[in-house]
Parts: sequence; structure tokens; C-alpha cells
Amino acid sequence: GEFLELKFLMLQNLNIAQWNASEGDHLPCLETLVLANCNQLEEIPSCLGDVLTLEKIELQHCRRSVEISARTIKEKQEEMGNEQFVITLK
Repeated sequence: GEFLELKFLMLQNLNIAQWNASEGDHLPCLETLVLANCNQLEEIPSCLGDVLTLEKIELQHCRRSVEISARTIKEKQEEMGNEQFVITLK
């Protein structure tokens, strides 16, 4: 399904390794993504880098590979002109 008006998404204590998403357009208004204690998650789907409204990714106790994927999304956001994009590590 699609979440056309969702602006804030927090995923916490998930026991999944793969987050499969083929397109970023299912979250077209997402502004903030928070991942907390998702210790098994390997990466954030790169398609979230295409979400034009994305402003922030906050990571709390996630794998290094998740942080690397967040940095890749940040680079994509900056290429699209979003210089205010922030990654927060806690």
C-alpha cells in the first residue's frame, strides 16, 4: 500500500534483516524517518533517497551498514538540492 500523507515514520525494535521497497513514491510526503533498535536491519532502501520531502533520518542503535545506507541517501538528497538533509545518530 501507499501512505500518501505520512510525514513521520518510526520503526522500533523490529526483528527484520531486509526492508524491501521498490519505489520511494509510496511515502511521497515523508519528512522524518526514525529507526530505533533495529539491530538486524541491514540497510535502508535506497529508493527513499528519491523522496523529495525527506528532511531527516535518525538512527538509534542500528548496524553500521544502516548508517552507510543513510549516508548514501543523504548524498542523493544533496544531489537533488536538499542541502538541509540531516542524519542524527544516537
